[in-house]
Amino acid sequence: MKIIPFSSDHLDELADFGNQEGQLRPMLGQIKGVKYEDIGPAFSACHEGRIIGCAGLVEATQYRAYTWALISRQDFAQRFVGIHRAIKRFLDEQTYKRIDAQVVYDDPAGHRWMRLLGFHREVFCRPWFMPDGSAVSEYVRFR
Repeated sequence: MKIIPFSSDHLDELADFGNQEGQLRPMLGQIKGVKYEDIGPAFSACHEGRIIGCAGLVEATQYRAYTWALISRQDFAQRFVGIHRAIKRFLDEQTYKRIDAQVVYDDPAGHRWMRLLGFHREVFCRPWFMPDGSAVSEYVRFR
């Protein structure tokens, strides 16, 4: 797996990421007239010349950012260790004092992964939070 600079074209190359796009694109799209590359630091992961995931942060203030990620389901299962290490390294390099993340409430694997990435649950359940009506738990990671 190779980490490369993020480009919004990479989002179009991703395949098999389930309902992640339905939840993520509307949230990122709320920033009208702004290219995805301009909303904060981000990277893409590729394997054998194909994009398998993109992740980054949306800067809220100089101290706070929100996470986002789109990862191929097939590749996530097969390449979890490499993807996890890349995202953990990316988060560790950031200078934000607070990084927020949301996990769909009924996704136990997502909750475990947030803890492995160093996040702590801040809000147990926020119903009707995502564009598709799903509930989320909110996580935070402090520097």
